[in-house]
Amino acid sequence: MHTVNLSPLEPADVSSVFGLLDAANLPTVGVQENPSAFVVARVGDEIVGCCGVEIHGSHGLLRSLVVGPRHRGNGIARTLVEHVLSLPQHAGITGIYLLTTTARDFFPRFGFEVLPRGEAPEGIRASWEFRTGCPDTAVFMWRQAGDPFAIRSHDDLRAVVADAKASTKAKVVDRLGRLEREFISRAPLLFVATASPDGRVTVSPKGNGAGIVSIVDDRTLLIPERPGNGLAYGLSNMIDNPHVGIIFVIPGSTETFRVDGRVELTRDPTLLRKFSARGKDALLAMRVHIERCFFHCSKAFLRSGFWRTETWPEPFALSWGEWAKQWYDVPDGAAKKLDTDIAKDEAENL
Repeated sequence: MHTVNLSPLEPADVSSVFGLLDAANLPTVGVQENPSAFVVARVGDEIVGCCGVEIHGSHGLLRSLVVGPRHRGNGIARTLVEHVLSLPQHAGITGIYLLTTTARDFFPRFGFEVLPRGEAPEGIRASWEFRTGCPDTAVFMWRQAGDPFAIRSHDDLRAVVADAKASTKAKVVDRLGRLEREFISRAPLLFVATASPDGRVTVSPKGNGAGIVSIVDDRTLLIPERPGNGLAYGLSNMIDNPHVGIIFVIPGSTETFRVDGRVELTRDPTLLRKFSARGKDALLAMRVHIERCFFHCSKAFLRSGFWRTETWPEPFALSWGEWAKQWYDVPDGAAKKLDTDIAKDEAENL
């Protein structure tokens, strides 16, 4: 199969598209007048297909889907439909409609459903295709804008993800036991997830060697904060929304340990001295009150082969200088200095 390239319809393409539409007994009205609504598929220099979405008010009308006879059966029609449905100019519409006499069984794979013609919105009713271009026997179909397969309810979710077994639910507890304490005491790295009041989520890594977290009792943890980049996204979230989620990781261990709870920040000097490292007190401490916790199974690490060193790619050695050049077009000298300054900071300010 030859490579298929998609591109907007250009004036020079119209005659070729008309030829395809005429051969398929599809209407050509409106194509030349509204070329920006259409996309063509090319194999080499040959136009082999076309599809478009006309905008009528807040609705879209998918039309003129055609593929030349010699190129059918190669997935070009699917590619065209997926492309036009994903175009950014369609982001504001509420639904996409179509009329078809031959492809009723083709469109459900994209989330289209049959709809009585009497339920067509006014903008679609006013279109030439609806009024004149397609016979009354054409099947009227629609799909909701966006992802028609989106999971929007708990029932939708449970139709895909079966409820956990009772034995799985039983592993979720509200305090630490001996094994949980041991795991936390050996974990040198954890990830803390927080959310702002309006729901924006961020995740921050925390690391300082085994024993980074102090276990106050079976429902309370203390986590020190070390010097960082100063953005403090997660810490700011904790002030506004105290709910946190934490994952503890031990190198080589495929299980992880998860904690959900509420957090408060403290600058108690006694605690900050207790958490001193490399001659520096902690900046502050997070006091986490555990609400639920559990061991997470190994599947993610087993599937990814994360701890299998023979599968590891080459390390990604980020140059902050190159990053700055990419985004801000800084000169080479400034980029090299940035790399030097960051290396110095990492060596001296952990």
